[in-house]
Amino acid sequence: MNGMKPKFLVPLGMVAAALVLFAPGAGRTLAPLLLVAACPLSMLFMMRRMSNTSANGSCSEDNEIAKLREEVASLKQTRAVDVSGHSSSAAPDR
Repeated sequence: MNGMKPKFLVPLGMVAAALVLFAPGAGRTLAPLLLVAACPLSMLFMMRRMSNTSANGSCSEDNEIAKLREEVASLKQTRAVDVSGHSSSAAPDR
């Protein structure tokens, strides 16, 4: 159980405890099943979380690309004004 995180084990333990307290017969039967199902369930939750993160990441990448394009356009405009006759403190391009 190296990869098991407390975030997942605590709710799993709470479910097992609730089964033992509220349905003792079912709790004794389902507790081993919960232990066996813990690994596949944690993998499913982890894969879902990773897919949501990657989907959100593409939106932030799109926003970053839009900001960079705006910055490039602004720099081009500034450079065009500097080249058209205004003095510039920047070094000329090579």
